[in-house]
Amino acid sequence: MTKNSIAIPKVTAMILNLEGMSVIYDGHPILKLCLESLLETHYKNLKVLVIDQGSKDNSREYVRKNYKNVEIFNTGKNLGFAKAYNRAIEKMLKEYPDTDYFAILNSDLIFTDKEWLSKMLDGFKVDKHIGVVGCRLLYPTGKVQHGGGRMCLTGATHIKDSIKSAHSGYRVFVTSAAVIVKVDVIKKIGMYDEVYTPLGLEDVDFCFRAFRNGYRSYYVGNTNVIHLESYTWHKLKAKRTWAIEEKAFLGKRNEFIFILRYKPSLLPGKVIADAIGCFMSSAPSVHFNTLKEGLQKLRYMSKAFSAALKIYKKNEVYIPVDTVDETRGR
Repeated sequence: MTKNSIAIPKVTAMILNLEGMSVIYDGHPILKLCLESLLETHYKNLKVLVIDQGSKDNSREYVRKNYKNVEIFNTGKNLGFAKAYNRAIEKMLKEYPDTDYFAILNSDLIFTDKEWLSKMLDGFKVDKHIGVVGCRLLYPTGKVQHGGGRMCLTGATHIKDSIKSAHSGYRVFVTSAAVIVKVDVIKKIGMYDEVYTPLGLEDVDFCFRAFRNGYRSYYVGNTNVIHLESYTWHKLKAKRTWAIEEKAFLGKRNEFIFILRYKPSLLPGKVIADAIGCFMSSAPSVHFNTLKEGLQKLRYMSKAFSAALKIYKKNEVYIPVDTVDETRGR
């Protein structure tokens, strides 16, 4: 390295995979679509790791055969989002301690912009306190899926406005479907909180913890990544691990855990809105559920709240924060 040369930050991209060779989109396995588009990225210091959750298809064999420079970490079974990434992060920090950034990626992503990584890394140059950077996620139709995150009266929500999502700036949170995290942040605040297992809001929790420790979340709107949101869940037998009812219960439980920790002032409105929602449906059109359906959903919600309260009391590691203001750069 010459005296005037600048070291290129070392980035490790982690792709979380669950039977990605069995899930087909547009005639191709999603793992193949993800890897082939990712490996076309214009960046000289990128390491790629596939975190395979004990897939029963030939995911690991396919990667070994076709991508010699891609590493594989097999968790042995479906650990859920936080645990799988945490185990991989621990492994990579031990084996590659000079890593500067982790790119946390889902396997149902398609990278259409070969400069996406450089553009996201530029986000860290805006402010030395930026610790997490996300980007615009699109549905295959081109509709905005995620333009950064904000808080509403019932909790965390995604910005989906096409105009707002085109502008870069500070956000309350960014989704870890495709996010870059500064390694220094992980070393200071830890990794994803596993109380949210199997998945849901661990990425929002991470952004709030980062904020409490002096780091900001930033969103870049000048690059797009296609995200086949929940594609594996809907197309595969992933339902065999967690039944639909249990997934709904866990999702609601995680929402309550997050609000109890960070936005307790929203709790009354959240409970009321969810209770009303138990007796209404939005698919295929808004209508009232039967009393039996409503009471069953209300029972799930009550169990979710009770479980969240127990977890919150047992794992009150972080002092709740109720003062996030994205207009002031968080």
